[in-house]
Amino acid sequence: MLFAANAGATTIEKATPSPNDPGEPLRRELFEGTLNSPSCRLIKSDPRGTITLAKPLTATLQAQISSIIAALRTKDDKALQPLFHSRLNVSLAALGETFGKLDFTYGAPYDVSIYRLWALNTVDGSPAAQACPGDQVKVFPQYGYPLQFGLWLQVMGQKEIGRIFISLVPVQSTWVIGAFRTQQWTHAGKDYAEWAELAAKASHASFKQSAFIKYDLAAKLADGGTFVELAVQPDLLKARDAVMTPGQWSEEVKAAVKGHDVVYVATILVVGGDGILLRLRSAKDLSLEEMTAQCKGIAKNLSNQPWTGQVTGIRCSFLLPGEDPKKDGAMGSLYTELHP
Repeated sequence: MLFAANAGATTIEKATPSPNDPGEPLRRELFEGTLNSPSCRLIKSDPRGTITLAKPLTATLQAQISSIIAALRTKDDKALQPLFHSRLNVSLAALGETFGKLDFTYGAPYDVSIYRLWALNTVDGSPAAQACPGDQVKVFPQYGYPLQFGLWLQVMGQKEIGRIFISLVPVQSTWVIGAFRTQQWTHAGKDYAEWAELAAKASHASFKQSAFIKYDLAAKLADGGTFVELAVQPDLLKARDAVMTPGQWSEEVKAAVKGHDVVYVATILVVGGDGILLRLRSAKDLSLEEMTAQCKGIAKNLSNQPWTGQVTGIRCSFLLPGEDPKKDGAMGSLYTELHP
């Protein structure tokens, strides 16, 4: 979940690094001996929100982390809003939408705990990725802060598990949220490793199209966006492309959907499993009955393909002439199970 309409990240940039940054005394304490070497340090913490650094300078950091976790747990938009950097202009409406989507995706009520807390020493405010020890991940700092913290939270819902990455940057005498991104960690109760295992089994059974879908969904679950890079994510994409390239998969799906002008194909997460998104060009405006009939007909054709026995359903999106194939059109879309 992001608040900016750009590439998917809510971030804040400081114009120039300053040697008088309020985080400088803490940076010197945390990285004594390696002060001039960019690095990432794992900070020991209790999942409930307590950090174990016994330094007076971390009191405000501890207070902010505790406040963030408490606000997320109670879905208190008014308590969370002031914790963001003022230049992000995060609205109460945006936070309300965020809480609503967390409820929907993960299942309310949910708990929030610290999964990882990293101290990032950029030295000069560089946004270059930092390799963090022990987790095979890289964290991308915000530009302009010699010291900042990467807070990776775990959201444990009734249905799914998620992660929230938060960049904490120093402003005056406290720490504020400079970046905020949610990441779905499980789908249908399975994480990326389990989806990759299902993909490998489908590939072994010669259901290459189904294997492609599952590898692609595994890679999506392992995608940390512009803030956290999991080492496994490129490997999942390589495994996917070794089975079929995206172009090959798209053409296979289009060939199975006969008599329709398919202008866009993608993999999607659907309730209970994996699915296919089809965007179909129509010469005229269709009624709901016409769209339903077409989508059910397509689902019937696809269900006759041997490889779709492991695919849950399809979403049909209908576009008028001139509408962007990368977006849903004015007619909207509807979902149909392949094996009701």
